[in-house]
Amino acid sequence: MINKYEPDLLYNDGGMVFPEVHYRLVSHLYNVSAKLHGGKVEAVYTSKGRKDSEIGTCVYDIERGIADQIQPNPWQTDTCIGDWHYKRGVQYKTPKQVIDMLCDIVSRNGNLMLNFPLPNHGELDAQELNVLDGITRWMAVNSEGIHASRPWKIFGDGPGTKPAAAADLRFNESQRRDLSAEDVRFTTKGRDLYAFVMGWPEREAVIKPLATNGQYVKGKIADVQLLGFPGKLKWTQDTDGLKVELFFKWIKQNLRIKHFFGTTDNAVKTQVWIAICVYVLLAMVRKELRLEMSRSQILQILSVNVFEQIPLAELVTNSQLQNNPRNSHNQLMLWDE
Repeated sequence: MINKYEPDLLYNDGGMVFPEVHYRLVSHLYNVSAKLHGGKVEAVYTSKGRKDSEIGTCVYDIERGIADQIQPNPWQTDTCIGDWHYKRGVQYKTPKQVIDMLCDIVSRNGNLMLNFPLPNHGELDAQELNVLDGITRWMAVNSEGIHASRPWKIFGDGPGTKPAAAADLRFNESQRRDLSAEDVRFTTKGRDLYAFVMGWPEREAVIKPLATNGQYVKGKIADVQLLGFPGKLKWTQDTDGLKVELFFKWIKQNLRIKHFFGTTDNAVKTQVWIAICVYVLLAMVRKELRLEMSRSQILQILSVNVFEQIPLAELVTNSQLQNNPRNSHNQLMLWDE
C-alpha cells in the first residue's frame, strides 16, 4: 500500500501492539516519504499509545478528546460530527461546536481530523452540508490563524480553559464546556499573535492575558487587526487587558456584507452606513406592512416597485398582509419583542 499510494498520513486505530511489524511499517513509510521529498519526511503515522509518541515514532492521537494543556509534541484529535458510521436521526455537531474544538485543539499544539459519515449514495446529507458550509465560511476568513500556526505561551483564557473532568483524555469531548465570548484561544505565526474570541461580545472583546501589567506581554501592542475586516479597529490596551470594539464586525456579519468595494476608512464606513440604512428601511417596510417575508423577498418586491413604478400595495398580495392590529407605540418597533 505504501509503495503504491505513497500516503501522507496513515491512521492507526490503536497503539503499536506488534512492535516488530509496526516499526518496520513506520520506518518504511518515513523512508519512502523522505525519498519523495528530497530527504525530508512529510508523512505522518498516528498511534493511540502515548509512549509511542513521546519518543517521536508517531503522532499521538486522542479519539474524541482534547489534551488538557499545550503538548510538547504535535498531536491529533480524531472525531466525527455524528456517529462514525452513517445513521439516520443522529444529532450532528453544530458548526460552532466544531470550530470551538478546532481552536481549542490547535491552540494546544494539536490537529483536528474530522469525519463526515456518508450514506449509501456517497453524498453528504442536507444537515451535513449545512455543517460543512458553516465550517467552510468560517475558515474562509480565519484560516490564516489556523494553518501552519504554532501555540503561544498559553493556549487560552476564560471559563472554558478548565479541563474536562475525565480520567482519560480520550472520549472527553462530551464533557467539554461550551465556549463563549468570555473565552479566547491563542495561536501564533511568525511575529503575529492570533486571538480567537469564541463568541460575540455585546460591544467589545476583552482579552485579559494581553494586559500591560500581565506576565505574558512586554510593552505595548503595535497594531490590532480583525481577519476579514479591511477597516481600522478601535482598541485600547491597559491593565485590564486588550479591549477591541467589534461593532462594525457585528454589522458585517448580520448585514451579510460579502465584500467591500474599496478598503479605505471612508469607503468602508460609507458602505457600512449604506448597509445599515437599507437594513433599517427593510425592517420598517416589513413591520409597517406586517409581512412574513425574508429580507431578500422584500428586496425583490422593492426593486420592482422602484424600477417598474408599480405601487407597493399592488405588489403585495392580501395573503401576505397580516390582519394583526398595528402597534400602538408612538415609535415604530423594527423587531418583534
